[in-house]
Amino acid sequence: MNSSIDKAGKKLRKSVLLFMTCALLVLLVVSVLTGRLVGRRVALDLFIYTAFVVGGFSIFVYSRPDLFRRPSGQVVSKFELANILTALRIFLVPPVLVFLSHGMNVWGFALYALILLTDVGDGCAARKLGQETRFGLMLDPFADIASTMAIFTWLWLKGGVPGWLYLLLVLRYSEFFFGMVYLSTKRCLPELHATIAGKTAGVVQGLGILILVLQRIMPSPFYSDVVGMVIFPILALAFISTIVSQTVIGVRAAGSDKLKAGGR
Repeated sequence: MNSSIDKAGKKLRKSVLLFMTCALLVLLVVSVLTGRLVGRRVALDLFIYTAFVVGGFSIFVYSRPDLFRRPSGQVVSKFELANILTALRIFLVPPVLVFLSHGMNVWGFALYALILLTDVGDGCAARKLGQETRFGLMLDPFADIASTMAIFTWLWLKGGVPGWLYLLLVLRYSEFFFGMVYLSTKRCLPELHATIAGKTAGVVQGLGILILVLQRIMPSPFYSDVVGMVIFPILALAFISTIVSQTVIGVRAAGSDKLKAGGR
């Protein structure tokens, strides 16, 4: 049994190395093209920041093959499509910020739209192709946090969102992070899995952010009215509903742990 697990781990590491090598080669080609079309400074920022994320991600994945198991316990021996799409979502965060910081808002908008597509795609691939793993369930919320916080922080710094709305997002993710840390110390972590409500909130949130970025590209009184009267309240409602949902899940998980402790 252990020998088969070791073989699966070796195959997985080879698959991960192949994917990461391809990702770095694509990044190098894109950076060279960016340097020729836009400028060396943008290309250098694009390559350095993205390569740093790809490298850190690669080290983590390579060192934790134990996370690549099905919910049933089956060991996975390759880096599958669902995990590739989730990884790409993380890899695209630095390019989005680089383009936006250099005033290339259209490119930033297009890449963030691609991030949203990969968010939908990795979930579909996991369910349709039977590629759910512990790694994917753990990485999916992290990818959401990384992409949303990055874009929302840029919007807040540029005056695109009010401070109270940015604070709601920070509260949402802070509660998630510290709640998971607390529950992990109590050894009562709830199982993370995608829900229809969660995905709906994610789609609403993503579309709202796209509209906010679009407003930075093509500012107009019409967009300002729509954002102020519609987009901000909808995003606030999505953030608050998620905070409430996270609180309920955390309280239930902590309560179930107390019941188990009382029954011992």
